[in-house]
Amino acid sequence: MNKKRGKLFSKRDNQWVGLLFVLPFLLGFVFIFLDVLIEGAVYAFHSIDRSDVVLHQTFIGWENFYKALRVDPTFFRVLLGSLQEMLTLIPMILIFALFMAVLLNGKVFCRTFFRAVFFLPVMVTTGLIGKLDSANEVMNYMSTAAAADEASGLNSVSLFLQSLKFSPGLISTVSSAAENITQLVTLSGVQILLFLAAIQSISPSIYEAADVEGATGWEKFWKITMPMVLPTGVVCLFYTLVEYLTRDNTQIMSYINRVAFGTGDYGLASAMSWIYCLSLGLLIAVAVGGYGLIRYIARRREEANA
Repeated sequence: MNKKRGKLFSKRDNQWVGLLFVLPFLLGFVFIFLDVLIEGAVYAFHSIDRSDVVLHQTFIGWENFYKALRVDPTFFRVLLGSLQEMLTLIPMILIFALFMAVLLNGKVFCRTFFRAVFFLPVMVTTGLIGKLDSANEVMNYMSTAAAADEASGLNSVSLFLQSLKFSPGLISTVSSAAENITQLVTLSGVQILLFLAAIQSISPSIYEAADVEGATGWEKFWKITMPMVLPTGVVCLFYTLVEYLTRDNTQIMSYINRVAFGTGDYGLASAMSWIYCLSLGLLIAVAVGGYGLIRYIARRREEANA
């Protein structure tokens, strides 16, 4: 009886420790973000007049949402472009992170050094260093030059693939990956560490048993490593979705900021923000549903094999 009670209290203590870790985020949401969220929802249904110091609100119903989706010629195109870029870049981030985690888990020279190198961009692109980098004139010039080359069709990767007679879809995907290689490395630091922790948590005896049975490295990867790291892959997927789509330098976020602070139409910008937020919620719901379906199918197969 005492053993069961001790286990119960131990589990409860772990839950309190977990709650203590997320408590700052909960307090920040309740006392800071929740008020902004409600105010943004109110703005989405009002026309905002900023002629005076005080903002005057006039209720107009769903008119801002109608303008965003049917009247504005740019918003819907930018929204689809951002979602398309996300669907292209996020799978590449996860594949690259898993690939690097598998490599760094092996016997690599200076393994600890390379782990630090791949996590370094996460620290460099945050806080004060990130702000200094955004004001870097050299980097801004290089980005402008790259954008000009892309607009004029001078992308060397695209020209090379076109000379090999590849399909336009493949050319677009590979060119996008080559152009976003910096983002790919920058956004995969945390995912590499998560995948690495998941791989290292796998018992070595499982791989030893597979070696005894004559399994190849490819078979061990697909039948041992991949199933064991799949839950961590789902965590990485959600993390990457939230991190990438809430960045302030994406096309959709830049356009919403331009509508809000450039034209002063806070109501329309709030409606666009809510449309974007609901789109993200739908994508996350689809991801959760897909993961649940995969787990259900895997469970049914295990029951059938048993």
